Amino acid sequence: AHEKQGRANLYRPIIEQQSVQSVALKHIIQKLFGGSAELLLARLVKDGGIDLGDVIKLRKKLKQRTGGTS
Repeated sequence: AHEKQGRANLYRPIIEQQSVQSVALKHIIQKLFGGSAELLLARLVKDGGIDLGDVIKLRKKLKQRTGGTS
């Protein structure tokens, strides 16, 4: 979508970035990792794309999401 500002057009996204990220990530997990988020995370760990600090943060988020039962 866009609007006029003087002689210029100001563009803004129609779809939110988080929505696009979610769809793209689901597609990547399905197509490249056979639907397994675990395989995606294992690849990130193996390739150094995720470290222990990231894992700790993810674990906290999982506990919050599941009500502390993980």
